[in-house]
Amino acid sequence: MPQATWVRAGLVASSAAWLLGALLFSRRSRWITLGMLWPVIALLPSHSFIAKADAISESGLYLCWAGPCIAFAMYLSNRVPRANHWTRVICLGALLMLAVLCGQRAAIWGDPLRLWHEATQSAPASARAWNNLGMAHLARDEYAAA
Repeated sequence: MPQATWVRAGLVASSAAWLLGALLFSRRSRWITLGMLWPVIALLPSHSFIAKADAISESGLYLCWAGPCIAFAMYLSNRVPRANHWTRVICLGALLMLAVLCGQRAAIWGDPLRLWHEATQSAPASARAWNNLGMAHLARDEYAAA
């Protein structure tokens, strides 16, 4: 079986599991269910509910992550206040680590040259990544590199 078939099968299976999880949470918390279904709602106008298998996607998927973030926050808001001290410390540490990682990603996304260089490293067969890397060099008047 080709690798692309396995990837598609994995995407379908994980999407089905995600939707089943949303249905299981529907009795506990409607907010968690809404958060879990939000990516489906956000992607329906322009995509299928399965994200593109392309390593580089220029479409904005940030809106899709709002729902899972809401679901996760609602889940933690029900669990963390009743948790012991160490659980709260671990949650705070995880939140700080995610904030640092978010800052690092934002720095890369803020610089087109770094962004497209990283894209060519992770998807060397992507013509779009190489073209956009060349355009980023061109924008900086680096004609030889472009």
